[in-house]
Amino acid sequence: MRKISLFILLGLLVFLLTGCSQLQTQTTFDIDQQGEMDIEIVLRADETFAGDQARSFVWGLTNAIPELQNNYRLTKTTKTIDYSDYLYYTFQSKERISTEDHENITFQRNDDGSYRFELKIPALLEEVSESDTDTRAYQISVTLPKEIDMANSKKVEGNMATWVIYYHELESETTLKAFTK
Repeated sequence: MRKISLFILLGLLVFLLTGCSQLQTQTTFDIDQQGEMDIEIVLRADETFAGDQARSFVWGLTNAIPELQNNYRLTKTTKTIDYSDYLYYTFQSKERISTEDHENITFQRNDDGSYRFELKIPALLEEVSESDTDTRAYQISVTLPKEIDMANSKKVEGNMATWVIYYHELESETTLKAFTK
């Protein structure tokens, strides 16, 4: 169940949150040398404009996907940023999960001690409206055991690469890649 739940979750987030600029999601993978990872998924919602939608979505999601209840901790916090209140729902894996349990993740250690990471995101949307084309769908970050040498990301800092995925990119399969030294 673990290998499909991540993409069920991402797919549901994209599908249900399309067009709502008051909601943002971020998924973080922290991978160690053995290919074991901690996963954190954060949903941020503007309390005033999307608080009710976020609460009902998180409730429905946790009741629809038993893995989230069994294998992830859910915390809810509120933060005030620039005079606006934001709700943060955070799903954190309770234990480290093998990258091998996810069919869309490739993680390998090369003979020279470097690492290769790939995450294939399947096409999740058939069509995107013109107004949503350049709207941020979600953000994905990966932390690898060594400093990242190359990635198809605009943001790389040390051993972390971050990708911002836009709705138009979800009309076809996308592969996120990062390689260490």
